Parts: sequence; structure tokens; C-alpha cells
Amino acid sequence: MRLWRGPLLRHELGRVITLALPLMLGELSGMLMGVIGTMMVGHLGAATLAASGVASVVFVISMLLVWGGIRMIPTPVAEAHELRDGQKMRTLITAALILSAFFMVVSCSLMGLGTHFFHLLGQDPEVERLALEYLNVIIIGMPMLVLMAMLFNFADAFEYVRLTMWVSIFGLALDVFLNWLFIYGHWGMPVMGIKAVAMNTGISNAAIFTLLLTLLWRKKDLQYIRH
Repeated sequence: MRLWRGPLLRHELGRVITLALPLMLGELSGMLMGVIGTMMVGHLGAATLAASGVASVVFVISMLLVWGGIRMIPTPVAEAHELRDGQKMRTLITAALILSAFFMVVSCSLMGLGTHFFHLLGQDPEVERLALEYLNVIIIGMPMLVLMAMLFNFADAFEYVRLTMWVSIFGLALDVFLNWLFIYGHWGMPVMGIKAVAMNTGISNAAIFTLLLTLLWRKKDLQYIRH
């Protein structure tokens, strides 16, 4: 009880919550992209909703290795950033780009296998058709997803957690708006149905990556990396 009531524990808990809360909200925004997209396509019928669910499983399985591999980035990046070691940071950035290229090949290959053998899941023909439409579009945006995930891990290692939180919220808002436009064909846009969710995920990831990269490039605290 003395430890619990002591100022040291309260101070440390406060620091952990301050760091973790933006991270949690950023992760929640990323999760809500998939949830809201599924809810929106659900209005198109049971077959579309089922296709979205099955396709999401194939997508997640294809990305598991990527997510696990990328998580080894923040620790060495945080150590180099703490020391303001520009040379080591540039080495880590180069390694991250090479790792990203490897993960792009792996994730796209796994997704390609998933679409090729999708028929083995024994789904209803209409569900299979719609799911393959989704997967064939989202595979195009996989490289941008890998780059975005890598950049987010760098930003979190720099402790710009509030920045990544707001960028994630921006990405969520953009994704929902684009889904509203293209799933149902508002404002004269084509009615794309489930394909719109996959397309808009790629567009949102590209916008998030571009915005976050621009903001990080302008950070004075990171100028040492260039020299």
C-alpha cells in the first residue's frame, strides 16, 4: 500500500498512461477502418458482408508475419535517437527499407496464394466472387501498407505518439468519407461496392504515409539524421 500510494509509482504510472493512451487511440483508429468498412458494406446485402469477413481473414493471415517482423524496429531506433546517432539512424532507415521490400514480396505472395486457392474454402459462389474482387484490389495497396506500418514504428520510437494518433484519426476520417462516396456512389461517383473498401484502404494508407513523412521531415529534433 505504501508503494501504491507513493509518489514514485504515481509518477511512473502517469508517464506510462501519457505515452500509452495516444498509442491505444491510434491503434483503435486503425482497427475502426476495418470495422466501419465492414458495417458500411453490410448494407449491400448478406453476401457482401460475408465476403468482407472471409476476405479480411485472408488479408490478416497474409499480414501476420509482417506485423511481427516490423515490431523489432522501434527498440534500436529509440536507442539511436536517444544518442542522436545520425549514422546509426541512417543505417537503420536503410535496413528498414530493405526489410520493407522483403515484406512487400512476402505479403503480396501470401495474398496471391490466398486468392489462387480461395476456392478451397468452399464458400458460396457469390461470396467467393465478391471476396476475390476485394482481395485483387487490396493486394495492389499492400506495399503502401507495409511502408506506412514501418514509418509508424519509427515515429513511435521517436516518441511522437500524439502525432501518430492524430494522423491515424485523419486516416480514419478520410477512409470513412471515401467509403461513403464510392461504396454507394454518392456525388456522382461510380458504385463500387466491396471493391471500394479495398481501394480506399490503399488511398488512405498512402495519404497517411505522405502526411506523416512530411511532418517528420520538418521536425527540428530529427535534423541530425540528415548530417
